[in-house]
Amino acid sequence: MTEPSIAERIEVSFPDGCRLSLPAETPVKRLAALMKAMRS
Repeated sequence: MTEPSIAERIEVSFPDGCRLSLPAETPVKRLAALMKAMRS
């Protein structure tokens, strides 16, 4: 299995400089949970 290309990824940048990069097929609930955990 090959890694998704940059175009097939979701990337979120936070104001403090932290970044989250996940495969585009990541479920929305998992993305939301990760973002919440990073903000706390």
